[in-house]
Amino acid sequence: MSETRRSAVNGWYDSTLSSRLDQKTEDSIVIVMQRLHCDDLVGHVLERDPSWRILNLPAIAEEPAGDRPGPWAVYRRAIGEVLHPAREPRARSTR
Repeated sequence: MSETRRSAVNGWYDSTLSSRLDQKTEDSIVIVMQRLHCDDLVGHVLERDPSWRILNLPAIAEEPAGDRPGPWAVYRRAIGEVLHPAREPRARSTR
């Protein structure tokens, strides 16, 4: 992603998206993305506020994982387990 595009996305977040919350102290923003650069949108918001909660789900588990995407469930995977085998089988994920 070019520096021009990253700047545009980060500027849009700062000037538009972040101002759209009705109750800024209670509402949430969820960013779902693949990291592309240290100054992509996630890098940008983390630099401004390091208290953001990160849920990192690699395509193939590199260590035993017990991710908690919400207060009600824990998503467990063993080393080498594929995140979504029906969509992306291990053979395709390792290319």
